[in-house]
Amino acid sequence: MMFIKKDATAYDSFYVEDEGGDAVTGLLGENMTKRLWNPRGTDVGSTLGVDIDELGNGFYQAAFVPNMTGPWTLGITESTHFPWGKGGTFICVENLFDDIAEEGDATSQNILELLKETNTRTKEILRDVRGTDSTTQEILEVVRESKIWLSRMLGLMQENFRMRDIVVDSNGNLTSAAIRVYGTAADAQADTNHIAQYAVTASYSGQNLTSYLVKKN
Repeated sequence: MMFIKKDATAYDSFYVEDEGGDAVTGLLGENMTKRLWNPRGTDVGSTLGVDIDELGNGFYQAAFVPNMTGPWTLGITESTHFPWGKGGTFICVENLFDDIAEEGDATSQNILELLKETNTRTKEILRDVRGTDSTTQEILEVVRESKIWLSRMLGLMQENFRMRDIVVDSNGNLTSAAIRVYGTAADAQADTNHIAQYAVTASYSGQNLTSYLVKKN
């Protein structure tokens, strides 16, 4: 999950490779299906617009300009190389850095708590490594657990991140999906060895989004 600013261009980069692991170049955005759900749950990919540029060496970049605050979801598919879809989730705020620091912002509070927990875990690692009564195996286990935790954090920031099993209603509104995060780019590309999975659910009253939930399975 990434924070983006209202009325400012938001970017999301992704990598495309073939079955042999070689970079795929020359793909055109016009040949990709681009879906963009706004905070009301409405697919505005065709009306608001999602631009895709090739960066080179298999890397591409999607760009759009969010026009309201709240959760946004981007999904991009290409029939040959990634029919399962690429994309991610975003939280749009009025003032990017101010909102993150605002104590009353529930999402910001979650991030702050996550950083505090990570800091606590880092201190525990240092204490275990410095401790004379810790065995090598115990130290390695602490480091392994910390690596998994940090990989989950990076995954939710859309590093080695995949959204799959996307379900929409008759209006094209996202109702459910699964988010998986991985320890490596290769695992993300192959959709293997995911280290965490999250369930995304959304509900609506007419065309208005009434709830949006992401929880760890």
